[in-house]
Amino acid sequence: MVDRCAVPGCKSTYYKGNQKENEVTLFAIPKTSLSKWQELIPCSNLTSTSRICSRHFEESDFKTGIEILNVFHPYKRRTLNAGAIP
Repeated sequence: MVDRCAVPGCKSTYYKGNQKENEVTLFAIPKTSLSKWQELIPCSNLTSTSRICSRHFEESDFKTGIEILNVFHPYKRRTLNAGAIP
């Protein structure tokens, strides 16, 4: 199965195996933020099952890891900070 970025004009795709090659991650739209994202992304059919790729976010929108007992543990894959918007 191939997932595609819902942003018009973006050619980013994801299928198992190419994430590390392209360094692109697709993110689901948080249900609580759907209406806000629909306002920001000019796409008429944006739904809660649509995906947006990491190229449409700032680097500061990502969590890189967690600190536990003063030791930083990096995440294996990128995750979005709460409230991040494309």
